[in-house]
Amino acid sequence: MRNKTVAQVLLILSPSLVLVALAMDIIIPCIPAIANYFHTSSAVAQLVLSLYFVGTGIGQIIIGPLADRFGRRKVILSSTLLFLVGSIICAFANSILMLIVARFFEGVGACGATVVSLAVIRDLFEDHTTPRAYSYVNSIVAMAPIFAPLLGGNMLEWFGTWRSCFYFVMLFGSLALIINYLFLAETSPKSHPRHKLSKKTILKNYQEILKNKEFLSFTYCAAFGLSGLLLFFSMSPILMINILEIAPGVYGYYFGFNFLVYLAGNMLSPKLQSKTSLVNVIQIGNVFILLGAALMLW
Repeated sequence: MRNKTVAQVLLILSPSLVLVALAMDIIIPCIPAIANYFHTSSAVAQLVLSLYFVGTGIGQIIIGPLADRFGRRKVILSSTLLFLVGSIICAFANSILMLIVARFFEGVGACGATVVSLAVIRDLFEDHTTPRAYSYVNSIVAMAPIFAPLLGGNMLEWFGTWRSCFYFVMLFGSLALIINYLFLAETSPKSHPRHKLSKKTILKNYQEILKNKEFLSFTYCAAFGLSGLLLFFSMSPILMINILEIAPGVYGYYFGFNFLVYLAGNMLSPKLQSKTSLVNVIQIGNVFILLGAALMLW
């Protein structure tokens, strides 16, 4: 792996890198259809998204220590397999409860594959190469929220069932698993000792992070901004498809436009940082978040 170029490594890792966004966004246009199929409320159907978010959040806490202890290859293969199993159960779920629970495990698996992929990039490339590699990663990951809802909405219209989206996710997860198994070698540095998992050590490390005021201030800003985005994820299909009667295939264009603006903000942010301070850039972002929220309420 260490003799491969950035492009070669990203080609191997790309399916794993986009799992979180793909499995999340492709299902969003299907939420009203899922509610109708299982004869349940929109609030219950939205748990299909919420439990997936919970799974990805918990995954970020536990996957890092596991990858340090057992190595990148074992954890990414296990995570991708968990994602695949969760996707299969989702595709054939015969109750809304089964679907929601399976989505949780699907989220944990997707998160594990993505987190370990980022760790692999950090393992393989030197400090001056890593930022360039991560910039390419951001571009790859940003493609999924643009095209996945459009694909999901159209698949719902073409095949007439929300299960078709999970069939696609199953195939994509299988592709990621095969590629990881065949081409991804262990990249954890040999100089990095694999200590036994210690609950005390892990909790101590997280405690130190949570005591860092600078970290917390930036985290709160990011969390509030992201919460607005996730709220849009969960509410927009109900509002636009059910209430505004926009076709699921057309809904994908609205959602994709949202992420084109998000991508533009990512591209503009570094340029603003070169002209002003990081804190000022964050404050500008917060102002736009408040303006956007006010416009949606108006």
